[in-house]
Parts: sequence; structure tokens; C-alpha cells
Amino acid sequence: MSEPIKDGGPAFPRPASEGHHVQNGEDYKGYGEQAGMTLRDYFAGQALAGMLSAPMGEIGARARENATVAAQWAYDHADAMIAAREAKQ
Repeated sequence: MSEPIKDGGPAFPRPASEGHHVQNGEDYKGYGEQAGMTLRDYFAGQALAGMLSAPMGEIGARARENATVAAQWAYDHADAMIAAREAKQ
């Protein structure tokens, strides 16, 4: 069995809130905790945006031609970024 993917934990967590909140005229009694996307997904999205914005580079061109390849590259970069963070800690 393979090891679980290290996702870096939540990228934008939000703790539960208490008290009254009014939204669209309705009164809510607070919001539950929200984990948000993982840090791995955030890093992959940033890497993908960078690759696709490369106007003339080979990586940008190949990424635009094949979405599956682009997605794999993006997650490869995200995994490398998470590994680099863990190495510094």
C-alpha cells in the first residue's frame, strides 16, 4: 500500500465563530469550522497558472496542449514545494 499524499493541511482554515450574523436579512447563530482547500491544491493551482501564462515557453505550450500533463506537472511542483517546506522545519 502506498503512503498517503502529504497535502500540507488546510490552506485557508477558518475557525468556528460564535454570535449572531445577519446575512440576506436572516439571522444565523454562527458558523462551523471550515478547513478550506489543502495547501497542496493551492500550490498546484498557482503552479498551473504560472505554466499556462508562459507566453512562448515550451512548458507553457505543452501545458496548453495537454491538460492531463499540465495537471500532473502542477501537482509535481506542489509536492516539491511541500517537501521543501518540511525540510526547513
